[in-house]
Amino acid sequence: MEKMIRGLFDSVIDVQLDPQFQVMTYADAMDKYGSDKPDLRIPLEFVNIKEDMQNEEFKVFSGPANDPESRVIAMRVPEGNEKLTRKQIDAYTKFVGIYGAKGLAYIKINSLTQGKEGLQSPIVKNISEETLFNVIEKTGAKEGDVIFFGAGKTKIVNDSMGALRAKIGEDFEIFSKDWAPLWVIDFPMFEKDDNRLYAMHHPFTAPQIDSIADLDTNPEKLLSRAYDMVINGYEVGGGSIRIHKQDVQSKGLIEKLQNVVDKGFVRVEYTEAVEILKQCGQSFEYPVEWGIDLQSEHERYLCEKHFNAPVVIMNYPKDIKAFYMRLNDDGKTVAAMDVLVPGIGEIIGGSQREERLEVLDQRMQEMHIDKEVMGWYRDLRRYGTVPHSGFGLGFERLLGYITGVPNIRELIPFPRTPGSAKF
Repeated sequence: MEKMIRGLFDSVIDVQLDPQFQVMTYADAMDKYGSDKPDLRIPLEFVNIKEDMQNEEFKVFSGPANDPESRVIAMRVPEGNEKLTRKQIDAYTKFVGIYGAKGLAYIKINSLTQGKEGLQSPIVKNISEETLFNVIEKTGAKEGDVIFFGAGKTKIVNDSMGALRAKIGEDFEIFSKDWAPLWVIDFPMFEKDDNRLYAMHHPFTAPQIDSIADLDTNPEKLLSRAYDMVINGYEVGGGSIRIHKQDVQSKGLIEKLQNVVDKGFVRVEYTEAVEILKQCGQSFEYPVEWGIDLQSEHERYLCEKHFNAPVVIMNYPKDIKAFYMRLNDDGKTVAAMDVLVPGIGEIIGGSQREERLEVLDQRMQEMHIDKEVMGWYRDLRRYGTVPHSGFGLGFERLLGYITGVPNIRELIPFPRTPGSAKF
Protein backbone atom coordinates (compact mmCIF):
# COMPACT_ATOMS: atom_id res chain seq x y z
CA MET A 1 0.00 0.00 0.00
CA GLU A 2 2.80 2.44 0.90
CA LYS A 3 4.58 1.66 -2.36
CA MET A 4 1.42 2.41 -4.33
CA ILE A 5 0.82 5.73 -2.54
CA ARG A 6 4.45 6.81 -2.93
CA GLY A 7 4.32 5.94 -6.62
CA LEU A 8 1.04 7.81 -7.06
CA PHE A 9 2.39 10.99 -5.45
CA ASP A 10 5.61 10.75 -7.42
CA SER A 11 4.00 10.24 -10.83
CA VAL A 12 1.03 12.60 -10.44
CA ILE A 13 2.35 15.60 -8.46
CA ASP A 14 6.11 14.94 -8.43
CA VAL A 15 6.25 14.57 -4.63
CA GLN A 16 8.59 12.09 -2.98
CA LEU A 17 7.05 10.87 0.28
CA ASP A 18 9.07 9.35 3.12
CA PRO A 19 10.54 5.94 2.21
CA GLN A 20 8.78 4.50 5.26
CA PHE A 21 5.60 5.95 6.75
CA GLN A 22 5.55 6.75 10.45
CA VAL A 23 3.51 4.37 12.62
CA MET A 24 1.59 5.59 15.68
CA THR A 25 -0.86 3.89 18.01
CA TYR A 26 -4.37 5.24 18.41
CA ALA A 27 -3.64 5.83 22.12
CA ASP A 28 -0.58 7.97 21.36
CA ALA A 29 -2.43 9.93 18.68
CA MET A 30 -5.27 10.81 21.05
CA ASP A 31 -2.88 11.54 23.93
CA LYS A 32 -0.60 13.88 21.98
CA TYR A 33 -2.95 15.38 19.40
CA GLY A 34 -6.55 14.69 20.47
CA SER A 35 -7.29 13.11 17.08
CA ASP A 36 -6.99 9.70 15.44
CA LYS A 37 -5.96 11.44 12.21
CA PRO A 38 -3.43 14.03 13.36
CA ASP A 39 -1.70 16.38 10.95
CA LEU A 40 1.95 15.72 11.80
CA ARG A 41 3.12 18.67 9.76
CA ILE A 42 2.03 20.80 12.73
CA PRO A 43 4.65 20.56 15.52
CA LEU A 44 2.20 21.33 18.35
CA GLU A 45 1.59 18.66 20.99
CA PHE A 46 -0.49 18.18 24.11
CA VAL A 47 1.26 17.83 27.45
CA ASN A 48 -0.64 16.07 30.22
CA ILE A 49 -0.74 18.18 33.39
CA LYS A 50 -3.49 16.36 35.26
CA GLU A 51 -1.30 15.45 38.24
CA ASP A 52 0.04 18.99 38.49
CA MET A 53 -3.47 20.43 38.89
CA GLN A 54 -4.98 17.93 41.31
CA ASN A 55 -4.21 19.92 44.47
CA GLU A 56 -4.83 23.40 43.11
CA GLU A 57 -7.79 25.40 44.45
CA PHE A 58 -8.74 26.51 40.94
CA LYS A 59 -11.75 24.24 40.36
CA VAL A 60 -11.74 24.73 36.59
CA PHE A 61 -8.56 22.63 36.52
CA SER A 62 -8.62 20.67 39.79
CA GLY A 63 -12.13 19.34 39.17
CA PRO A 64 -11.25 17.55 35.91
CA ALA A 65 -7.83 16.69 37.34
CA ASN A 66 -9.53 14.54 39.99
CA ASP A 67 -12.09 13.02 37.63
CA PRO A 68 -11.01 9.68 36.07
CA GLU A 69 -13.13 10.42 32.97
CA SER A 70 -11.53 13.81 32.35
CA ARG A 71 -8.14 15.19 31.37
CA VAL A 72 -6.17 18.42 31.71
CA ILE A 73 -3.66 19.34 29.02
CA ALA A 74 -1.41 22.22 28.00
CA MET A 75 -0.35 23.09 24.46
CA ARG A 76 2.54 25.42 23.72
CA VAL A 77 2.41 27.76 20.72
CA PRO A 78 5.97 28.98 19.97
CA GLU A 79 6.24 32.77 19.57
CA GLY A 80 2.53 33.01 20.25
CA ASN A 81 2.85 36.49 21.77
CA GLU A 82 3.59 37.91 18.35
CA LYS A 83 1.00 35.82 16.53
CA LEU A 84 -1.98 35.91 18.87
CA THR A 85 -3.89 39.10 19.68
CA ARG A 86 -6.61 39.21 22.29
CA LYS A 87 -9.18 39.37 19.49
CA GLN A 88 -7.79 36.20 17.97
CA ILE A 89 -7.81 34.43 21.34
CA ASP A 90 -11.46 35.44 21.81
CA ALA A 91 -12.23 34.02 18.36
CA TYR A 92 -10.50 30.76 19.31
CA THR A 93 -12.52 30.66 22.53
CA LYS A 94 -15.72 30.72 20.47
CA PHE A 95 -14.24 28.12 18.14
CA VAL A 96 -13.58 25.53 20.86
CA GLY A 97 -17.09 26.18 22.17
CA ILE A 98 -18.39 24.48 19.03
CA TYR A 99 -16.94 21.24 20.41
CA GLY A 100 -18.42 21.64 23.88
CA ALA A 101 -15.56 23.45 25.66
CA LYS A 102 -16.76 25.97 28.25
CA GLY A 103 -13.82 28.30 27.70
CA LEU A 104 -10.20 28.57 26.62
CA ALA A 105 -7.59 29.36 29.26
CA TYR A 106 -4.19 30.66 28.20
CA ILE A 107 -0.97 32.15 29.53
CA LYS A 108 1.31 34.55 27.66
CA ILE A 109 4.92 34.23 28.77
CA ASN A 110 6.46 37.69 28.78
CA SER A 111 9.36 36.87 31.11
CA LEU A 112 10.66 33.79 32.90
CA THR A 113 12.70 35.72 35.44
CA GLN A 114 9.95 37.74 37.15
CA GLY A 115 7.85 34.93 38.63
CA LYS A 116 4.11 35.38 38.23
CA GLU A 117 4.67 38.99 37.22
CA GLY A 118 6.18 37.79 33.98
CA LEU A 119 3.06 35.78 33.09
CA GLN A 120 0.00 37.39 31.51
CA SER A 121 -3.38 35.73 31.96
CA PRO A 122 -6.59 35.99 34.01
CA ILE A 123 -5.89 32.53 35.48
CA VAL A 124 -2.40 33.25 36.81
CA LYS A 125 -3.72 34.55 40.15
CA ASN A 126 -5.63 31.28 40.74
CA ILE A 127 -2.70 28.87 40.38
CA SER A 128 0.39 28.54 42.53
CA GLU A 129 3.67 29.80 41.12
CA GLU A 130 5.26 26.38 41.61
CA THR A 131 2.60 24.67 39.52
CA LEU A 132 2.74 27.33 36.83
CA PHE A 133 6.47 26.92 36.34
CA ASN A 134 6.20 23.13 36.46
CA VAL A 135 3.80 23.40 33.51
CA ILE A 136 6.13 25.80 31.71
CA GLU A 137 9.00 23.36 32.20
CA LYS A 138 6.94 20.39 30.98
CA THR A 139 5.83 22.16 27.83
CA GLY A 140 9.28 23.56 27.13
CA ALA A 141 7.77 27.04 26.82
CA LYS A 142 10.05 30.05 26.41
CA GLU A 143 9.68 33.80 26.60
CA GLY A 144 7.34 34.99 23.88
CA ASP A 145 5.37 31.73 23.80
CA VAL A 146 1.69 31.17 24.61
CA ILE A 147 0.30 28.14 26.41
CA PHE A 148 -3.31 27.09 25.85
CA PHE A 149 -5.12 24.82 28.31
CA GLY A 150 -7.87 22.26 27.93
CA ALA A 151 -9.73 20.82 30.94
CA GLY A 152 -12.89 18.73 31.08
CA LYS A 153 -14.32 15.45 29.93
CA THR A 154 -11.77 13.58 27.84
CA LYS A 155 -13.80 13.57 24.63
CA ILE A 156 -14.54 17.29 24.82
CA VAL A 157 -10.90 18.15 25.50
CA ASN A 158 -9.70 15.92 22.68
CA ASP A 159 -12.24 17.25 20.19
CA SER A 160 -11.88 20.93 21.07
CA MET A 161 -8.14 21.13 21.59
CA GLY A 162 -7.42 18.78 18.68
CA ALA A 163 -9.44 21.08 16.40
CA LEU A 164 -7.72 24.15 17.89
CA ARG A 165 -4.29 22.64 17.26
CA ALA A 166 -5.15 22.06 13.60
CA LYS A 167 -6.67 25.54 13.20
CA ILE A 168 -3.73 27.39 14.73
CA GLY A 169 -1.34 25.37 12.60
CA GLU A 170 -3.23 26.25 9.45
CA ASP A 171 -3.97 29.88 10.38
CA PHE A 172 -0.30 30.69 11.02
CA GLU A 173 1.19 28.06 8.69
CA ILE A 174 3.09 26.38 11.52
CA PHE A 175 4.31 23.46 9.43
CA SER A 176 7.57 21.57 9.88
CA LYS A 177 7.23 19.72 6.56
CA ASP A 178 5.08 19.63 3.44
CA TRP A 179 3.81 16.05 3.71
CA ALA A 180 3.32 13.80 6.72
CA PRO A 181 2.05 10.27 5.89
CA LEU A 182 1.15 8.17 8.89
CA TRP A 183 -0.24 4.77 9.86
CA VAL A 184 -2.50 4.77 12.92
CA ILE A 185 -2.82 1.31 14.48
CA ASP A 186 -4.16 -0.43 17.61
CA PHE A 187 -7.61 1.13 17.58
CA PRO A 188 -9.97 0.15 20.41
CA MET A 189 -12.10 -2.82 19.47
CA PHE A 190 -15.22 -1.17 20.84
CA GLU A 191 -16.53 2.29 21.61
CA LYS A 192 -19.20 3.07 24.17
CA ASP A 193 -22.42 4.89 23.42
CA ASP A 194 -25.55 4.97 25.58
CA ASN A 195 -23.87 2.45 27.91
CA ARG A 196 -23.53 -0.07 25.07
CA LEU A 197 -20.45 -1.27 23.24
CA TYR A 198 -20.26 -0.98 19.46
CA ALA A 199 -17.53 -2.12 17.09
CA MET A 200 -15.42 0.98 16.37
CA HIS A 201 -14.68 -0.07 12.79
CA HIS A 202 -17.15 -2.84 11.98
CA PRO A 203 -18.15 -6.14 13.60
CA PHE A 204 -15.89 -8.21 11.34
CA THR A 205 -12.61 -6.62 12.50
CA ALA A 206 -10.42 -9.09 14.37
CA PRO A 207 -9.59 -8.32 18.01
CA GLN A 208 -6.10 -8.57 19.46
CA ILE A 209 -6.67 -11.51 21.82
CA ASP A 210 -4.78 -14.58 22.98
CA SER A 211 -7.90 -16.63 23.68
CA ILE A 212 -11.67 -16.42 23.30
CA ALA A 213 -11.92 -15.79 27.06
CA ASP A 214 -10.31 -12.36 26.58
CA LEU A 215 -13.56 -11.14 25.01
CA ASP A 216 -15.30 -11.52 28.37
CA THR A 217 -12.53 -10.30 30.66
CA ASN A 218 -12.52 -6.57 29.81
CA PRO A 219 -14.02 -5.87 26.40
CA GLU A 220 -13.72 -2.09 26.79
CA LYS A 221 -9.92 -2.43 26.90
CA LEU A 222 -9.57 -4.70 23.87
CA LEU A 223 -7.62 -3.48 20.87
CA SER A 224 -8.50 -4.30 17.28
CA ARG A 225 -6.37 -5.27 14.31
CA ALA A 226 -7.53 -2.20 12.42
CA TYR A 227 -5.40 0.49 10.80
CA ASP A 228 -5.85 3.83 9.04
CA MET A 229 -3.61 5.68 6.63
CA VAL A 230 -3.49 9.41 7.34
CA ILE A 231 -1.85 12.12 5.23
CA ASN A 232 -1.72 15.72 6.43
CA GLY A 233 -4.63 15.23 8.82
CA TYR A 234 -6.89 13.42 6.35
CA GLU A 235 -7.79 9.77 6.55
CA VAL A 236 -7.13 8.49 3.03
CA GLY A 237 -7.68 4.82 3.70
CA GLY A 238 -8.44 2.25 6.32
CA GLY A 239 -8.65 -1.48 6.78
CA SER A 240 -8.28 -4.36 9.17
CA ILE A 241 -7.47 -8.01 9.57
CA ARG A 242 -10.88 -9.66 9.40
CA ILE A 243 -12.11 -12.21 11.91
CA HIS A 244 -11.20 -15.59 10.45
CA LYS A 245 -12.10 -17.82 13.39
CA GLN A 246 -15.67 -19.01 13.77
CA ASP A 247 -15.62 -19.06 17.58
CA VAL A 248 -14.59 -15.39 17.68
CA GLN A 249 -17.18 -14.27 15.11
CA SER A 250 -20.03 -16.07 16.84
CA LYS A 251 -19.06 -14.96 20.35
CA GLY A 252 -21.78 -12.74 21.77
CA LEU A 253 -23.99 -13.07 18.69
CA ILE A 254 -24.90 -16.70 19.40
CA GLU A 255 -25.36 -15.92 23.08
CA LYS A 256 -27.70 -13.03 22.22
CA LEU A 257 -29.84 -15.18 19.93
CA GLN A 258 -29.85 -18.06 22.40
CA ASN A 259 -31.12 -15.68 25.07
CA VAL A 260 -34.14 -14.95 22.86
CA VAL A 261 -34.80 -18.66 22.37
CA ASP A 262 -34.41 -19.55 26.03
CA LYS A 263 -36.38 -16.72 27.60
CA GLY A 264 -39.23 -16.39 25.15
CA PHE A 265 -41.31 -13.24 24.84
CA VAL A 266 -42.61 -11.17 27.74
CA ARG A 267 -46.05 -9.67 27.16
CA VAL A 268 -46.89 -6.39 28.84
CA GLU A 269 -49.63 -3.78 28.50
CA TYR A 270 -48.60 -0.31 27.33
CA THR A 271 -49.98 1.16 30.57
CA GLU A 272 -47.86 -1.20 32.67
CA ALA A 273 -44.78 -0.44 30.55
CA VAL A 274 -45.23 3.29 31.18
CA GLU A 275 -45.46 2.70 34.93
CA ILE A 276 -42.27 0.63 34.85
CA LEU A 277 -40.45 3.44 33.06
CA LYS A 278 -41.77 6.13 35.39
CA GLN A 279 -40.67 4.24 38.49
CA CYS A 280 -37.32 2.92 37.26
CA GLY A 281 -35.32 5.93 38.48
CA GLN A 282 -33.47 6.33 35.18
CA SER A 283 -33.20 9.69 33.45
CA PHE A 284 -34.50 9.69 29.87
CA GLU A 285 -34.05 12.30 27.18
CA TYR A 286 -37.78 12.09 26.45
CA PRO A 287 -39.98 12.31 29.60
CA VAL A 288 -42.35 9.41 30.20
CA GLU A 289 -46.08 9.82 30.64
CA TRP A 290 -49.15 7.90 29.54
CA GLY A 291 -50.04 8.75 25.97
CA ILE A 292 -46.52 9.25 24.56
CA ASP A 293 -45.16 7.25 21.66
CA LEU A 294 -42.36 5.25 23.29
CA GLN A 295 -38.91 6.23 22.04
CA SER A 296 -35.99 3.91 21.34
CA GLU A 297 -34.43 4.68 24.73
CA HIS A 298 -37.65 3.58 26.47
CA GLU A 299 -38.03 0.43 24.41
CA ARG A 300 -34.44 -0.62 24.94
CA TYR A 301 -34.61 -0.02 28.68
CA LEU A 302 -37.60 -2.34 28.90
CA CYS A 303 -36.14 -5.22 26.89
CA GLU A 304 -32.47 -4.84 27.86
CA LYS A 305 -32.51 -3.79 31.49
CA HIS A 306 -35.91 -4.44 33.06
CA PHE A 307 -36.89 -7.73 31.43
CA ASN A 308 -33.61 -8.69 29.68
CA ALA A 309 -35.73 -10.50 27.13
CA PRO A 310 -37.82 -9.84 24.03
CA VAL A 311 -40.96 -7.88 24.90
CA VAL A 312 -44.36 -7.54 23.28
CA ILE A 313 -46.08 -4.27 24.24
CA MET A 314 -49.84 -4.34 23.66
CA ASN A 315 -52.82 -1.99 23.60
CA TYR A 316 -51.40 1.44 22.81
CA PRO A 317 -53.29 4.73 23.23
CA LYS A 318 -55.56 5.31 20.24
CA ASP A 319 -54.30 8.87 19.71
CA ILE A 320 -50.80 7.75 18.73
CA LYS A 321 -51.89 4.96 16.39
CA ALA A 322 -53.48 4.77 12.95
CA PHE A 323 -57.24 5.12 12.40
CA TYR A 324 -57.62 1.57 11.09
CA MET A 325 -56.49 -0.13 14.33
CA ARG A 326 -59.32 -1.75 16.26
CA LEU A 327 -60.66 0.30 19.16
CA ASN A 328 -60.67 -1.58 22.47
CA ASP A 329 -63.67 -1.68 24.80
CA ASP A 330 -62.12 0.97 27.08
CA GLY A 331 -62.44 3.53 24.27
CA LYS A 332 -58.89 4.79 24.98
CA THR A 333 -56.62 2.14 23.51
CA VAL A 334 -56.38 0.12 20.33
CA ALA A 335 -55.44 -3.51 19.71
CA ALA A 336 -51.92 -2.70 18.55
CA MET A 337 -48.63 -4.30 19.50
CA ASP A 338 -44.89 -3.79 19.03
CA VAL A 339 -42.24 -6.48 19.41
CA LEU A 340 -39.02 -5.28 21.02
CA VAL A 341 -35.71 -7.14 21.15
CA PRO A 342 -32.54 -6.38 23.15
CA GLY A 343 -29.94 -4.48 21.17
CA ILE A 344 -32.34 -2.87 18.71
CA GLY A 345 -35.71 -2.05 20.21
CA GLU A 346 -38.76 -2.31 17.96
CA ILE A 347 -38.44 -4.97 15.27
CA ILE A 348 -42.11 -5.71 14.48
CA GLY A 349 -45.24 -3.58 14.65
CA GLY A 350 -48.81 -4.73 14.06
CA SER A 351 -52.46 -4.51 15.02
CA GLN A 352 -55.91 -5.95 14.68
CA ARG A 353 -57.80 -4.00 12.02
CA GLU A 354 -61.06 -2.21 12.70
CA GLU A 355 -63.81 -4.26 10.99
CA ARG A 356 -66.80 -2.24 12.31
CA LEU A 357 -67.74 0.43 9.78
CA GLU A 358 -69.43 2.75 12.27
CA VAL A 359 -66.40 2.69 14.58
CA LEU A 360 -64.07 3.18 11.61
CA ASP A 361 -66.08 6.23 10.51
CA GLN A 362 -65.90 7.70 14.01
CA ARG A 363 -62.12 7.24 14.14
CA MET A 364 -61.69 8.86 10.74
CA GLN A 365 -63.77 11.83 11.87
CA GLU A 366 -61.69 12.22 15.05
CA MET A 367 -58.50 12.23 12.99
CA HIS A 368 -59.88 14.57 10.32
CA ILE A 369 -59.58 12.03 7.53
CA ASP A 370 -61.80 12.64 4.50
CA LYS A 371 -64.19 9.68 4.16
CA GLU A 372 -64.67 10.38 0.47
CA VAL A 373 -60.95 10.07 -0.22
CA MET A 374 -60.87 6.80 1.72
CA GLY A 375 -64.12 5.52 0.23
CA TRP A 376 -62.45 2.47 -1.27
CA TYR A 377 -61.21 1.49 2.18
CA ARG A 378 -64.65 1.96 3.78
CA ASP A 379 -66.21 -0.20 1.05
CA LEU A 380 -64.07 -3.11 2.24
CA ARG A 381 -66.06 -2.90 5.50
CA ARG A 382 -69.37 -1.82 3.99
CA TYR A 383 -69.73 -4.93 1.82
CA GLY A 384 -68.54 -7.42 4.41
CA THR A 385 -65.33 -8.32 6.18
CA VAL A 386 -64.04 -10.50 8.97
CA PRO A 387 -61.91 -9.77 12.03
CA HIS A 388 -58.32 -9.74 10.84
CA SER A 389 -54.88 -8.43 11.76
CA GLY A 390 -51.64 -7.45 10.10
CA PHE A 391 -48.06 -6.69 10.98
CA GLY A 392 -44.93 -5.16 9.51
CA LEU A 393 -41.54 -6.79 10.02
CA GLY A 394 -38.43 -4.62 9.94
CA PHE A 395 -36.59 -6.97 7.61
CA GLU A 396 -33.28 -5.08 7.61
CA ARG A 397 -33.41 -4.80 11.40
CA LEU A 398 -34.03 -8.53 11.65
CA LEU A 399 -31.04 -9.22 9.39
CA GLY A 400 -28.90 -6.93 11.52
CA TYR A 401 -30.05 -8.67 14.67
CA ILE A 402 -29.25 -12.20 13.53
CA THR A 403 -25.99 -11.34 11.72
CA GLY A 404 -24.55 -8.86 14.20
CA VAL A 405 -24.21 -6.01 11.68
CA PRO A 406 -24.87 -2.88 13.80
CA ASN A 407 -25.49 -0.30 11.07
CA ILE A 408 -28.80 -0.75 9.26
CA ARG A 409 -27.49 1.23 6.29
CA GLU A 410 -25.22 -1.69 5.45
CA LEU A 411 -28.27 -3.93 5.09
CA ILE A 412 -30.67 -1.81 3.03
CA PRO A 413 -30.49 -2.90 -0.63
CA PHE A 414 -32.27 0.24 -1.89
CA PRO A 415 -31.76 3.07 0.64
CA ARG A 416 -34.70 5.44 0.82
CA THR A 417 -32.63 8.55 1.41
CA PRO A 418 -33.13 11.98 -0.19
CA GLY A 419 -31.86 12.04 -3.75
CA SER A 420 -31.21 8.29 -3.92
CA ALA A 421 -34.23 7.42 -6.08
CA LYS A 422 -35.50 9.00 -9.30
CA PHE A 423 -39.16 8.34 -8.59
